[in-house]
Amino acid sequence: MIDDILASFPPSTAATMGQRRQAAVWRGEEPDSLPILIGGAAPDSERFPRYSLGEQYRDPNKMLVGQLLGALNIAWGHSDAVPSFRVNFGCAFLATLIGLEQRVFEEQMPWLVEHCPKEQLARLSPDQVTQMAREGGLMPECLARYALFREAVGDRVACYIADTQGPFDLAHLLRGEELFYDLYDDPEFVHHLMRLATRLYIEGTRLMKEALGEPANAGHHSGMLRMENGGVRLCADTDTLLSRAQWREFSLPYLREALAAFGGGWVHFCGSGHQWLDDLIAVPEVRGINCGNPERYDPAEVLGKLVAQGKFYFGGFPQRPDESLEEYFRRQLGALGGRRRGLIFLPCGNGSPEWQEPERVVERWRAVQDQMLAPAGTA
Repeated sequence: MIDDILASFPPSTAATMGQRRQAAVWRGEEPDSLPILIGGAAPDSERFPRYSLGEQYRDPNKMLVGQLLGALNIAWGHSDAVPSFRVNFGCAFLATLIGLEQRVFEEQMPWLVEHCPKEQLARLSPDQVTQMAREGGLMPECLARYALFREAVGDRVACYIADTQGPFDLAHLLRGEELFYDLYDDPEFVHHLMRLATRLYIEGTRLMKEALGEPANAGHHSGMLRMENGGVRLCADTDTLLSRAQWREFSLPYLREALAAFGGGWVHFCGSGHQWLDDLIAVPEVRGINCGNPERYDPAEVLGKLVAQGKFYFGGFPQRPDESLEEYFRRQLGALGGRRRGLIFLPCGNGSPEWQEPERVVERWRAVQDQMLAPAGTA
């Protein structure tokens, strides 16, 4: 079955060009066309079985099938997406390395059933976390699955690392909501916890990258993204619950340490991070950002700030209900100062019929760029 799925992938020309275009944006260069990342529908893919998330969690072969089918549909978008897949143990995966257990559901992602007592966390040292990262929780099973996946797939489709979240998100997963009392009652403990969480992020990431043969400062992510000049994604969802002052004290130093270990990276966050967004964009190790709730932000403001700092946005902002495809593209591109920079575009379309033909969408995106933006490399 795996060979049949792999044989269903289209020729890799589009992915090769997409990798070059994405890499240029990561390096702060101007590609011939700003990359657009969309999926499609693989022909005759209904002949392959579908497995629930619970089945995939328990069975590595079923997980491989499910992950490859997702990558297959990305490949048939004929866009600049670079199809990839991973071991998917959910966003609390790294928390299991400290001994926490997850509940497994059939049709939704697994979730923690417990948190660590404060006393247990207080006794842990970063060096102990390093050892636990190698041997604890789901890490041995994760590495075994990557070995299986690489043997079955080879280099025909890229693998990327399991969900690692980010230091403050991990601290929240480990400690639970008591963390927000600790910010006021025991700030020194919070710094201790952040050192543990940062070590957990770095060591867990390093182990998986080594197992995949992936460089520290490059790689793949999100099923379609190629990373260069920075090798990780870092999540900062819980960070949105912090004031600017709290974020600067309890998150920023550890975020920088985590990103620096891999030559930089991009930061994702759901919710509203307006209070520290300018600070985040200015962080030297941050190459780009992704807003999980883009509807809460002004695209012209966010894209303008990123371009001014030589950074990029991975994603898109929502298409208005009455907005045509071309109007939508023009609104996104209009914030880039007339240059082909600062955007790896993952559209948030309105579901209109125009989106049903991916290849025409890609053609229109490139045509609008040629009308609005100066050619790459021109003054």
